[in-house]
Amino acid sequence: MEIEKLRERFFRQTVNDDNGCIHSCDNPPCVNPAHLRVGTHADNAQDKIGRGRAVVIRGERHGNARLNDDAVRRMRAMREYEQLTYEQIGRIFAVTKSTAHRAITGRRWTHLSAATAN
Repeated sequence: MEIEKLRERFFRQTVNDDNGCIHSCDNPPCVNPAHLRVGTHADNAQDKIGRGRAVVIRGERHGNARLNDDAVRRMRAMREYEQLTYEQIGRIFAVTKSTAHRAITGRRWTHLSAATAN
């Protein structure tokens, strides 16, 4: 039985874009009404993060990544030892100045250690 139909049956609420059904026991085949509660999509997303079920793809494994771990390490070294500007480094790696800045300072690519603070 579809989860939305269960929600309507047990919570007497109509299906709409504002609320949904949050499943509390993390067992997908379970249909126990005691394990269902009403919440928004945002509530469900927070629940997922809180339970450690969110998949976070970082770095070069991310589909939109223009850099890889090794490139970011080289960028950081260029900034620290060669004193190149973010703009210069960005040109070398074919990314924008702001992308270079975020990678080098650790605002992005946070999974790599030893980000340069300046």
